[in-house]
Amino acid sequence: MSHSGQGAPRMPGRPFPVHSVLCAAVVAMVAAVTAAGPELAGPAWAGPAWTGPAWAGPAGGGRWRLAADAVCRPGQLRISIPAAIAGDPGAEPTQLVWNVVLLNGSRSSCSLRGWPGMMVRRLSGRAAGATFADVRFSNLAYVPGKRVVLSPGQSAVVTVTGPAQARGCITRWSLGLDLPGTADRVTVRQPAGVAGMCVAGPMQVSPFYPLRALRRAITALSAPVKNLPFPSMTGNEPPGCTAGALRAQVSSAAAQQGGSVIVLRLSADRNCAVLSGGWPTVRLHMAGGASPIAKALPYQQAWSVRNSPYLTYQRASVQRTVVALRPGTWTSVALESMAPGACRQAESATVYPSAVGLGAGAKVAFARPVSVCGQLRVLPFMPGGVAASVLSVARHALAAAGGQARGVVRAGDSPTGFWYGSDGPRAMTCGSGPYTIMGKRGNCNPAAGHYGGYFGEVGRWDEWKNCDTVGRGWNATNYADAQANFVRYHEGLGAAAYWMMAGPGRDSDPGSASTATSWGRDQAKRVASDLRGITLSLPYVLMDVEAQTQDSVANGWNESWSSACSSRIVVKHISARIDRADLNGFRDYIKDNTPWLPGVYSAGGGSSHEWAGIFGSQKISSTAEWTYEDATDSTKTYPRRFSIPGTHLKADWFGGSPQRARCKLFWQWTGGSESNGIPDYRVDQLDGNRVLDKCH
Repeated sequence: MSHSGQGAPRMPGRPFPVHSVLCAAVVAMVAAVTAAGPELAGPAWAGPAWTGPAWAGPAGGGRWRLAADAVCRPGQLRISIPAAIAGDPGAEPTQLVWNVVLLNGSRSSCSLRGWPGMMVRRLSGRAAGATFADVRFSNLAYVPGKRVVLSPGQSAVVTVTGPAQARGCITRWSLGLDLPGTADRVTVRQPAGVAGMCVAGPMQVSPFYPLRALRRAITALSAPVKNLPFPSMTGNEPPGCTAGALRAQVSSAAAQQGGSVIVLRLSADRNCAVLSGGWPTVRLHMAGGASPIAKALPYQQAWSVRNSPYLTYQRASVQRTVVALRPGTWTSVALESMAPGACRQAESATVYPSAVGLGAGAKVAFARPVSVCGQLRVLPFMPGGVAASVLSVARHALAAAGGQARGVVRAGDSPTGFWYGSDGPRAMTCGSGPYTIMGKRGNCNPAAGHYGGYFGEVGRWDEWKNCDTVGRGWNATNYADAQANFVRYHEGLGAAAYWMMAGPGRDSDPGSASTATSWGRDQAKRVASDLRGITLSLPYVLMDVEAQTQDSVANGWNESWSSACSSRIVVKHISARIDRADLNGFRDYIKDNTPWLPGVYSAGGGSSHEWAGIFGSQKISSTAEWTYEDATDSTKTYPRRFSIPGTHLKADWFGGSPQRARCKLFWQWTGGSESNGIPDYRVDQLDGNRVLDKCH
């Protein structure tokens, strides 16, 4: 979340659910146009009743015709700003996204091209403090800015996006609209009954584009994604495998310089699916009683092997990627112990049917103890068949550990291995593969660089507890493009997930460290459930720690509320020790019971919403850091090694000593602040050199 204006608190640049807000506006508009035809339901009309169009007469007389280049005049158009419909998740938007609809109500065709001129005025007639920048996107799709010809009864749309909670915003206003090629300004009234539709600060305006294009974009929200990296199927997926259905056995084992490899075969006695979140969940049982869980090793070549066992089942826009098993077939699981480190003797292993390594699983006893040294890692599921080929991939992965990144495409970035990606709901990719990152004005120039990674909001505590219906900061296309770039094109790092986390103040007993720990564990369990069927080739699950959600619901880090969804404060201060117990409960559950790696999103600084303002002087270790910057000194220059050349700006890490540099992995170097003139443009830098390191 970002705040604007002087004197306003600087909030973390976490994603807003722009897609749900925009859907509210566009679905309302489409419903109104479809139901009422040329008469929009409940509109704010602009201008007088339309007059005749611009006509051109043929030489020598004869039938008159419409000039081919006749531009739309204000008198030909009915212009309105449609309001959100009741019950829509975006009915109370905090991110300003709305559409200006221009309906050709005349009897003749006309055209629009480019961008309208806009000015917002207060009801007194005085100009409001809002500026408009021309961009080439609508938040649902790239908009090329082509000429739009409107036949009678057809409509064009302009999408306007503004900042959230802008300083000095006004909620009662009118819009002055200048059409290209005309001298007259049209006044469009604010739609009645729309709460929270405030206007101020820098705003973005799309080109004119057809209503039918907007309808297609809305339809695409529920359509199957086409760019998935794995074979796609429709229909119902197989039922989840039970522990009793699974069978495991040792396929091969080998030692080499740098560690050792154990390959297991996993099969089932019935048709079923392993819903693990993309990685095998395996515990090794050691002599002496230790039972470490294998942590994900994101080795690119292991994802792109032939005959990958992953299948993606699609129903509308929902995808679930599983490993399907049936009698007579198997899939391979490769475990790696990565020296240096203390060596122990492994006597058996358990493979679990889900992402959580608790309860029953398929247990396999080793014929003789296997020496395991250092960190235990696991590769993604690989095909069954010739064990030697799987063993070869695993041995190459072991040799490559510590330096697999291939570098970036954007010129000037350094050192090799850094990538540019994004987070949240806004569409940020271009092309047809390998996918590139969209520029801040919506440009889709391949020179912008390959899309290097995506952080998607897999869930939220307030959604889980039914406190609101704001929606998640998740973009299915960004996710699929990031995964496809990694798996199919060997570019970037893939997708990771984050969870909007609640502090102990949203639980029942903020004075108890044990209760806070359980509250953190409960949230981690929910994440594991939400990630069923979602592969993460960048296997980090990050806690989003900040003061408020995007609709200003306090997350409970600094004060306690009477219940999870309450607006009544009962305790005005929560100690850093209790806050830390909550965070540790989440982190330790992910670390100790899943193949994913834990991380946290926060920022350096001592404000109440930043790391030190919540946790005091407490530091973290063995936990990935994702830090943020709300606004940058310059968005024209992209970062190099977590700093922006020519400015004072660099990543402000919050973990402190003894946190090592190997855990400083991700930087949201612009968090969507309106002070940059590019609201909701959130771009991250990712250090691919360290994702194979030992930050856990």
